[in-house]
Amino acid sequence: MTSLRQPFRVGAALTLGAFAGAAELAFLLTVFANIDSHLPVFKDVSLVGIFWTSVAFCLFTIPVSWVLGLPLYLLMKRFNLIRVWVCSLLGCIAGVAGFYSICFVPDAQCTVEWIPVMWLGLSGAAAGTVVGLLLRSPSNSLSPAPRCAGVASP
Repeated sequence: MTSLRQPFRVGAALTLGAFAGAAELAFLLTVFANIDSHLPVFKDVSLVGIFWTSVAFCLFTIPVSWVLGLPLYLLMKRFNLIRVWVCSLLGCIAGVAGFYSICFVPDAQCTVEWIPVMWLGLSGAAAGTVVGLLLRSPSNSLSPAPRCAGVASP
């Protein structure tokens, strides 16, 4: 039963991480658009707007999460590296690499600017953090190990 649940757990974690990255991407898009328009920073930020924009961004983030996240998960599991900070760092790299991989296409006109790199890096880090929190093993959790009641430590 455990072996049947593991692929579903990984798939759900990758999908939820992709949605978290899309939600942060939608939030950052709204904030940076307000900054560029010289409006108050949080003027157009609303929960409904972020939700529907993140649903649209899921068309980009879910495929990137599955194509890059699944091999990275298998590699990290093999070397016992599933930690939240590792997943966050790899999510940041995957977010930037997933978008800018179009630059490898011949005759593609692409310029790399720091604001989109920051956007994609932060949204990838959010996605990686969610995936890392969902997939970490109990031995890597932040809570202390449970002790037996009534047994004194030497």
